[in-house]
Amino acid sequence: MTRLWKLLLAFLIAGLLVVVLFYAYFLLEGRDFLIQTIESSLGVPVKSSRVYLELPPKVVMRDVEIGDQISIAQAQFIPSILGLIRGGLIFNELKLVQPRLIIRRLPKNIYDFGLKGADQVPMIYIPYIDISDGVIEFRDETMAEDEPFVIRLSQWVVRINRSNPLAPGRLEIFSQGYLLAGNNRQIGQMEMDGWADFLAKDMDARFFLSNVRLPYLLPYNKRFFKKELISGNLRFSSRLNSRKNRLNADCRLEFFDIAFKEGLTPMAESDDLAIFTIMAFDAMLESQKQAAFDFSITTKMDAPKFENVRFSGTFMKTKIEASFKNPPEETAQEISKIGEQIESFGQAFGQLFKKK
Repeated sequence: MTRLWKLLLAFLIAGLLVVVLFYAYFLLEGRDFLIQTIESSLGVPVKSSRVYLELPPKVVMRDVEIGDQISIAQAQFIPSILGLIRGGLIFNELKLVQPRLIIRRLPKNIYDFGLKGADQVPMIYIPYIDISDGVIEFRDETMAEDEPFVIRLSQWVVRINRSNPLAPGRLEIFSQGYLLAGNNRQIGQMEMDGWADFLAKDMDARFFLSNVRLPYLLPYNKRFFKKELISGNLRFSSRLNSRKNRLNADCRLEFFDIAFKEGLTPMAESDDLAIFTIMAFDAMLESQKQAAFDFSITTKMDAPKFENVRFSGTFMKTKIEASFKNPPEETAQEISKIGEQIESFGQAFGQLFKKK
């Protein structure tokens, strides 16, 4: 028994010694090493007003600036021994308070996240992430207006947790936030929950956008609508399921409470977008100012694209039902025409997302 206690005492002393040595190293060299590691991983300069250690051992950074488009009021993380040895962004735990990210859409369909790119892609593994009170600001600088179109995801919350130690790649995911217009008025809500295994490339999750107020998306409305919107809302839901990197997304897009001003609004010069407009809003007006589009996407989990799209749903329901009231010869012609319209709509919808 005495020998067992001696062994336990030796392990305890060794553990304390490791903590003391790590703390001493961090005080002498760790701050610069940490900043350099993050800079080399992200490819942009990193600044912090204060970096220090707290017990139990965790690193705290305040007033963090990463390049020109990312800032964090406070970041704290528990470092991983593997991360210290091989480099990269490998932490046992990461907590971010009031992070802010600006995403810019530039001409030629370029999205700028403020990261210029490192020499090589860093290894990233963080089994526990807690983000609170975050903001993601999207700026579309491709519009004709003098000022860029701005929309924000505010009060952004993320919880990612490894729930099963026997499956290190499987992470439980929850995220939510509120959509704000450029004037900070709430215009919708976002929510996501489920799990993902990035090692096995498996996934089962749900994504929702609810009660998005369409009139606040005026620059985009002009591309799709023949008339100016007075009111209207949008809902979007998607079930994401992946097995061995084959990702299938079953999606539903709903427009409701649609009302237009009298007179036409000039549309963007695009034949495929014109198809989208005519079909979508003809359907809405015929179905009591609402319409629903059901479609599915099949792609790869590690390289998702808007491809292999299949459409179904209620957006042609009124026309289909009306066609069966005609004589048989006319019914056959109408059904054929509807089929061609659905095919054209699918092609236009796919082109729309490719352009974005």
